[in-house]
Amino acid sequence: MRFLTHIVGGVAAGLFITNFYPGILIIAVAAIASGIPDIDTPKSKYGRRIQPFSIIFAAFLKHRGVFHSLLAAILLSLPLYIIEQSWGIAFFAGYISHLVLDSLNKKGTKPLWPLPLKTKGPIKNGSVGEFLILTLLVAAIIVQIIF
Repeated sequence: MRFLTHIVGGVAAGLFITNFYPGILIIAVAAIASGIPDIDTPKSKYGRRIQPFSIIFAAFLKHRGVFHSLLAAILLSLPLYIIEQSWGIAFFAGYISHLVLDSLNKKGTKPLWPLPLKTKGPIKNGSVGEFLILTLLVAAIIVQIIF
């Protein structure tokens, strides 16, 4: 999925979390976290911002490997959770939103990395299918805001 779809998915996840932990910061944390799984590629929005780290990640790690796993979601969320429980939960929700969206993609993900189990769906990046998912996410955000 594209960056915009991931960010909108993170906002939707953050809004859901605000049912339990209110605040705009929760939404922001989830939205920011939703882009982090792609730091292992220098071509991504976040990867370009943290070069040369993303170049090193790309050299040693396969894209959609460890950073697209439940293990990474837990390990990266844990420090925030220790600092402030709601931030950790929001980060985890945003991060997981990325994994869920990419699992709908033809390239798929390995959510239980290093196990070889792969989840993948029929959606191609930038396709009408992705646009429909983006539209549904925006609709979900509007519904959450209104109700």
